[in-house]
Amino acid sequence: MSWVALVYWNLDMFLSFVTGYYNAGVLILDVRQTSKSYMRSWFPFDLGLLSIEWVLVAITARPEVIKLSRMVRSLRFLRLVRLGHLSKAGSFIEQMEEQITSQVASLRYSLAKIVLRLLLINHLIACLWYGLTTIQEDTNWVKEHGLQNQSPGYLYATSLHWACSQQGVGQTNIEAVTLPERASGFGLRSAGIFSVLVAFGALMIFSSLLSAVSALMANLQKLSDGEIEQFRALKRFFAQNSIDTDLAQRITGFLQRTFKAKTDAKSAEGPLPMWNMLSKPLQAELELQRHKDCMEHLPFLKQLLQHDSSHIVRVLRAVAASMMSHSVLADGDVVFVAGYIARACCFMSGGTYSYTLRESQHKVQRLWAAEMSLWTPWVHQGDLISKNISRLISLEVTDFCDCIGQTVETRQMASAPQTMGDPPEVYARDYVQILAKQPFSDLIATPMSLQGSEETL
Repeated sequence: MSWVALVYWNLDMFLSFVTGYYNAGVLILDVRQTSKSYMRSWFPFDLGLLSIEWVLVAITARPEVIKLSRMVRSLRFLRLVRLGHLSKAGSFIEQMEEQITSQVASLRYSLAKIVLRLLLINHLIACLWYGLTTIQEDTNWVKEHGLQNQSPGYLYATSLHWACSQQGVGQTNIEAVTLPERASGFGLRSAGIFSVLVAFGALMIFSSLLSAVSALMANLQKLSDGEIEQFRALKRFFAQNSIDTDLAQRITGFLQRTFKAKTDAKSAEGPLPMWNMLSKPLQAELELQRHKDCMEHLPFLKQLLQHDSSHIVRVLRAVAASMMSHSVLADGDVVFVAGYIARACCFMSGGTYSYTLRESQHKVQRLWAAEMSLWTPWVHQGDLISKNISRLISLEVTDFCDCIGQTVETRQMASAPQTMGDPPEVYARDYVQILAKQPFSDLIATPMSLQGSEETL
């Protein structure tokens, strides 16, 4: 098993030379730069760790190792410094937290991190406390309390109990052995000094963790108080208006199911306050990346995304940053109804919708509706209604047309041949021609990239 660990740490050091890193938000993958970064950061630590491991291998292979038993025990104790690698796990924990979209779940995750950190600290203290007994075998706290015949599990539990008691949780009769005046053992002095340092550090650790837990619990309580107060007001409304108990229970149950889903949807779509600190170009680039998925579902915008012209990229960023509005819909909310003039097209980014056209009902999701309003005057042909907590992205027609017309390149791609040698490939005109050949529907898809193929959803 020791050889497996030794091979692992050697491979870890060599792979660290070619492991990329972020510098001011930019991913660096150049081998020379990654090697320099590793040499300036973790390389001395890893080199010292591997040196200890290889010295132990060389010493234990010699027959006179018995004479060096104390040195071996000291070196094995120094191997505990490899626990410093646990600091690298911080980035992994942060990446996991980034996957959490719910504010309540994020606060609970932070509480779990604090508890895990406290357990880890106590585990390390317990290991160090027991490790001191391997340096000085003649006199130590294990022999002083008659525990030398106990199992390793019992000794670990005793050490962990001692570590927890230093944090102010519980009591134990285990203490550092008093150093006699004639004694000069390193282990005894270490045990005494170590216990003092742990007791002093516990004052700061416990107080800081306690304040962090209190702040997180206050935030959790604040979030839950808002929900509780709303449901209390709902119950008062039922009582003051003599609402039937059965109906009140059904309404309350429905709202309890949808409240959390709608809150999470709002937090996912809403802008962050710190976005105001970004420069305008960086905000626009962020919005373009954020809306790239829905823009690729719109054939014309997908064509624009394939170009690297600075003018086209600027138009795309303007569309994403200024013209796409988000909304959260509850079950049964109406997006549009038949007979109304289409002022915007919309993308069903989340949830499920019901589209009713001429008494025919279809379940739809992740589609653009009323795309044709971008290219021709349009009256909605059917009704689009959300079937659960849903998210919708709207693109206003007038603003979109004005933005596309700002540059010659995008205007030509939408309404004129791209080059003199190409066949007349006018997106808006071809779109309307294909649209005229199909039964009218708000969900007609006409992907121009498929050279005129027609598909009715």
